[in-house]
Amino acid sequence: MFKDKIAKLRCYKVYGYEIFSDSDKHKAQSLISRASRAGLIVKFGKGKFYKRRKSEAKLPVREFNNNPSNKSALRYDSIVPNRYRIFKHLFWSNRNVAISLDNYIMRVLSEDLPSYIPYLSLFFGDRKVIEVYLNSRNNGKNRLPLVERYLKI
Repeated sequence: MFKDKIAKLRCYKVYGYEIFSDSDKHKAQSLISRASRAGLIVKFGKGKFYKRRKSEAKLPVREFNNNPSNKSALRYDSIVPNRYRIFKHLFWSNRNVAISLDNYIMRVLSEDLPSYIPYLSLFFGDRKVIEVYLNSRNNGKNRLPLVERYLKI
């Protein structure tokens, strides 16, 4: 039952343990840990994971840096765009009004410049950046090859 459910998951879509019923959560956690060790699933947050393609199962999984410097933006899920000077020019029309953190990260990633990614990872952590990118990718946005190569997705 669990293996069938994992086999039916879409590749590169962020999932959580809530896709399993409450009575099966403990079994699901152990199954996901086994699938993670086998390389079929990549766990990247507390209860968050995504499925890889079968052809990529043997590729190494990157280490995640989850020591963000801006924890308040993560806690409140919003940020004032002029907070960081390096990204200030991207938000010229809305500098002083708080916006969603996901929109902020995706706007910076949409430039497809690998030089911005270390700053995003430093400010918000790798896990948040990867989650935002995978969610936007599955919502029909175009793939960003340089971002994918740098994040090793």
